[in-house]
Amino acid sequence: MLLFLSCHSGSGEVRTSVLAGSWYPGRADELRATVESYLREAAQQPDPALTTLIVPHAGYQYSARTAAFGYARVPKERFRRVMVLSPSHRAWVRGAAVGPFDAYQTPLGTVPVDRAACESLLKDPLVKENRAAEASEHAIEIHLPFLQVILDEFTLVPVLIGDVSPENRRALARLLARHLDDQTLVVVSSDFTHYGERFDYVPFTAGSVADLRQRLSAMNHEAADLICGRDADGFDSYVARTKDTICGRGPIAVALEMLPEGSRGELIHASTSLDAMPTTESSVSYLAISFSTDSEEVSVMPERGFSLPESDRRELVLLAREVVTRRVSGLPGPDLEEWKGRMSPAVSRSAGVFVTLFADGDLRGCIGYIEGLKPLAEAVADNAFSAAFRDPRFNPVEKAEYSGLSFKISVLTPLEPVKDVSEIIVGRHGLVLSAQGRRGVFLPEVPVEQGWDLTAYLEHLGGKAGLDRHAWKRATLEKFESIVFGDELLSEEEKK
Repeated sequence: MLLFLSCHSGSGEVRTSVLAGSWYPGRADELRATVESYLREAAQQPDPALTTLIVPHAGYQYSARTAAFGYARVPKERFRRVMVLSPSHRAWVRGAAVGPFDAYQTPLGTVPVDRAACESLLKDPLVKENRAAEASEHAIEIHLPFLQVILDEFTLVPVLIGDVSPENRRALARLLARHLDDQTLVVVSSDFTHYGERFDYVPFTAGSVADLRQRLSAMNHEAADLICGRDADGFDSYVARTKDTICGRGPIAVALEMLPEGSRGELIHASTSLDAMPTTESSVSYLAISFSTDSEEVSVMPERGFSLPESDRRELVLLAREVVTRRVSGLPGPDLEEWKGRMSPAVSRSAGVFVTLFADGDLRGCIGYIEGLKPLAEAVADNAFSAAFRDPRFNPVEKAEYSGLSFKISVLTPLEPVKDVSEIIVGRHGLVLSAQGRRGVFLPEVPVEQGWDLTAYLEHLGGKAGLDRHAWKRATLEKFESIVFGDELLSEEEKK
């Protein structure tokens, strides 16, 4: 369990660049033009509520495009200081460590270190001084040209962090958070999955570059879901289970503990080194993730950290309505690729989904997948069609009915076994009961709407499966949670 910090006072020593001319251009004019070009291509709007970025630290030819998607979100006039949380790649240090440098130099100029903040950190027993850890570390320096172009003038608090125990992680997070203010941006430096024998990590064998991309994408999105959901313990468990070679796992976990209440995470961009060097032998993944504290409500699946911004939820409701209105009007179905282009990458991930229709408050159709069979946008479209036209309990929806329909979408977390019924929280957990070849499902809101306590919930679930009311005592039970949203996100005009 390692922790590394770097900053100190007094010597006036400047750390010169170890990357210029190799990892990024060595001439100031070329470097500035390169950074500005990446930022223009990212075409992101600055986020005035931004607090934290997770961005990659490989050579610019591999990772700068993804990093730019994060940095383009930085408002130019807000921040006067940047705290960079980075892993230590080339030096092993027990506990915490700081280097002796008072400034960092790149071809774009010199960035002063906030020595007062560093001296304060050194008073804590977690923090010690170590020159070697910082002197050759690329994962801090690689970010400075982007910051120099965007912020012009700022001070730096460079922090090196290794793997930390949950106790030390929380203690370090509290220590670092005491040095944050509204003018300090937190930058977490991390690449993601390092795949291949050269990294001693081959969890699967890919048959082609396309196959490798798909498998890596699934891993990266699973990790990103937990990170965006601010689930530090879940992220720890993911790394322990998969052995995923995320070099900045320590800094990421600490940063998650530092986030203000109400923070929302968003995966902005993802890529791999396969874009520059397509091969099945090895690959490194790069993600850009932002955290903001603006007032826009964001729903998060508690158990998997799957964030779904309000803008995506609105579009999914509109998509469900579009599927039904086009069908009753005799038109072909909507262009799903066009719809997905309006939304964030979250809608490309697979998840269980139910679409429910109501007419004058009464159920008019409900169909869904309990588990993630298709990407979210496609699943919503499929189940909107099925709820309107294939629910065997109802006749197909007709055109004259459409204006009186209301829509609700439930996006589900993966199923988890119920070890003891005391785990079940009525109103939070949906349930799946399986026994004697039969299956019954209730969404989390059903027992609340019906006024059931836990016992009644379980007994009615057995009835839903076509079994007796005591069936839950001998059945397999699984639980899930859900994000629920619908027409309340739309204007009256959008519902027509």
